[in-house]
Amino acid sequence: MNKQFVLILAFFLVGMMPAFAQNDPVLFSVNGNDVHVSEFKYIYEKSNGKEADYSRASLEKYLDLYKDFKLKIARAREMKLDTIPALKRELNGYRKKLANSYLIDKEVADRLAREAYNRKKQDVRISHIFFSLKHLRSPGDTLAIYKKAQEIRKRLDRGESFEEIAKIVSEDKSTKDKGGDIGYFTAIFPPGFYQMEEAAYNTPVGKVAGPIRSVSGYHIIKVTDKRPARGEMEIAQILFSKEPGVDDKIIKERAERALYAIKNGNMPFDEAAKKFSDDKTSAAKGGYVGFIGINRFEQPFEDAVFALKQDGEYSDIVESSIGFHIIKRLRKKEIGSYKKEKRAILTKLRKDPRYQMAIDAFVEKTKKEAHFKADAKAYAQWVAGLPDSTFLTHKWKPNRKKDQTVLFTLGGKSVTISDLDEFAYRDTRKRLRYGRKTKVADAAKEIYNDFLKDRVMSYAESTLDKKYPEFKALMREYEEGILLFDISRKEVWDKASEDSVGLAEFYPTVQNEFNWEERATVVTYTIPKLYESLLPKIRKKAKRKTPAKLLAKFNKKKEILSMNRETFEKSKAPKDVKKVWKKGGMTETTFDIKRQPQTASFKIIEKILPAGPKKLEDARGYAIAKYQDYLEDHWVKSLRNQYKVDVHKDVFESLVKK
Repeated sequence: MNKQFVLILAFFLVGMMPAFAQNDPVLFSVNGNDVHVSEFKYIYEKSNGKEADYSRASLEKYLDLYKDFKLKIARAREMKLDTIPALKRELNGYRKKLANSYLIDKEVADRLAREAYNRKKQDVRISHIFFSLKHLRSPGDTLAIYKKAQEIRKRLDRGESFEEIAKIVSEDKSTKDKGGDIGYFTAIFPPGFYQMEEAAYNTPVGKVAGPIRSVSGYHIIKVTDKRPARGEMEIAQILFSKEPGVDDKIIKERAERALYAIKNGNMPFDEAAKKFSDDKTSAAKGGYVGFIGINRFEQPFEDAVFALKQDGEYSDIVESSIGFHIIKRLRKKEIGSYKKEKRAILTKLRKDPRYQMAIDAFVEKTKKEAHFKADAKAYAQWVAGLPDSTFLTHKWKPNRKKDQTVLFTLGGKSVTISDLDEFAYRDTRKRLRYGRKTKVADAAKEIYNDFLKDRVMSYAESTLDKKYPEFKALMREYEEGILLFDISRKEVWDKASEDSVGLAEFYPTVQNEFNWEERATVVTYTIPKLYESLLPKIRKKAKRKTPAKLLAKFNKKKEILSMNRETFEKSKAPKDVKKVWKKGGMTETTFDIKRQPQTASFKIIEKILPAGPKKLEDARGYAIAKYQDYLEDHWVKSLRNQYKVDVHKDVFESLVKK
C-alpha cells in the first residue's frame, strides 16, 4: 500500500465533515480515547454512499472496521510514532497549508465570491459626476479635488439637480451631456472600482452616494434604476452599413429586402449574412458575433438583442449609428448556481484589488479579536538601533544579546524586538530588494508590517480548531492517516516482503490458490525480409532441429536467423499459437512491414507443460499480498486482546434504523 493513498483516504474521509452538534455522544472508546457519533456517522455515510442505510448489519460491519482502525492508531501512539520529528514536520506543514486555505478561502474568498455572485443577478444603472486625478502634482492636489467633490455633494443634498450639475462640472466628457448617465452595469466592476460597485449596489434607486475614490478619480453617483440582470446573449447579425452621401432610406430598404427573404424561407440567415453583411469578420462565419453583455453596444442594439425571447428568433430592422442590423438570437447564457459560478468569479476576484483589501480587513478584524496592543516607543527604539550601513545588505545580523523589549501583545502573548530581529534576518531576500538608496526607516516599516501580519495570521491559525470543528477533525484524520501508514508498514508490509522464512512457511497453506494452466514453451524465429527466399528451408529444418543447431546452420557466415523463447498459459497465448496447440505445432509466417528493416517470423511450440501448482518464486507477488492479509489478521486479533474497547450499546442502538 502506498503512503499517498493512505493520506488521500484520510483526507477524503473527513474533507467535508460538518460541524459537530453540541449533543454529540460517545459511540465507543479505544484505550480511553473517545470516538463520537458525528465522526462515525460522517465516515460511515461517505464510505458506504447510497448503501449507508443504517441497517443493523451495515452498522455492525462498519463499526468493526472502524474499531480496528482506531486500534492500530492506539498502537502507533503507544510506540510514540506521533513524536517522530519527520511526522511532526509533515503535519505542521500540512496544517499551515490547510490553515491558509481556511483563513483566506473561508474568511475572505467565500465572502467576496458570494457577494459578487448575488450582485451578478442584478444590473444597476448609474449616473456620475466625475473629478479626475489624472494631472496630480502633490498629495495636496488630491485633497483639493476631494474637497471640491464634497462641495458638490452638499449642493446635491440641498436639492440641486444632479443632471444639471453633471452637465456643468463633471470631467467625464462622454457622459456629462447626458446628465452623467453611464448606463447599466453589473458586477464585477473593473479593477480599482470596487468602492463604486459597493455604492451602486447598496444605494437605493433615486439616491446619491459619494464622493467615492476609484483608480481614476472621485465620483459622486446617483442610482437611477435596478433590474434583473440581462446576462449574456450569443448572437449573429447582418449589418448594412451607413455610407456617406447615401440616403439612409436606401440602406434600410436593402436590409428590409434581406429580412423579407429570410422570413419567407427563401434564404437561410447564415447564407444571407455571407451574401449581404457589411461586417466582413462575422459574415464569413454566417453572421456569428459571439456572446455580448450589457453596456458594450449602443442602447437600441442591446435592447433589441435582449428583447428576443427564443433561441433562433431574429429581430426586425434595428438602427444604430453605424447602420441597420438584423439580429438572430442563438443562445441565452443564464447565471448558473453559485457552485458552478464560484471558480470563474474567484479567478476574477484574485486579480482585483478588493481581494487584498479583504485580506487586510481580515487582519485588522483579527487584531481586534486578539486585543492587539502596540508599543510605539519600542518600535521607534528598534528602528533607531538599525545600522544604516548594513541593514539592507546580507552582512546584517541581529544583536547577539536578544532584546526582550515588548513590541506588541497579541492574544495575550508578548512579541519582542528579538522576535522581529529574527524575522528580518530570515527574510534577507526582501531586505536586499530595497537597495541602498532606500531609507532604512522606510524599509523597516514594511518589514515590521509584514512581521505583524505574519503573527496575526499565526494567531488566527491557532484559533481554527475552536472556530471550525471540521478543521480540527481534518487535522486529526490527517495525522491518523500518517500514523496508519507508518504502523502498517512496520507491522505488516515490511514484514511480509522481508520475512522470507515466514513467507516460505506460510506459502504451502495457500499454494492451492496459485496454479498454472496448461502451458506451452514457444520459440519465435525471425529473419530479415531480404532473406525471404530461405523461409521454406528454415521452416522445414525447424521441425527437426533444436534452436541451437538451427541457428548454427543458417548463421555460419553472417547472422540471418534470430530466435526468442517464451512460455504462455493457454488462455493468454497469441491466437496463432492457440491454433497449433501441440508439441511441434508451427504457425504461419507473418511479415512486419512497419519494422525497419522489414522482417518475417513464425512460431513453433517446443513443448507442452501440464497444469499444476506454482512454486513460491512464480507467485511471489500474490503470495506476499496473501501473507500481508495473514499478518494483518493476526495483528488485529492481538490488538483486540491488548487494548480495551468499550462500545456504548445504547448509543449504537439509537443509530439503527432497520
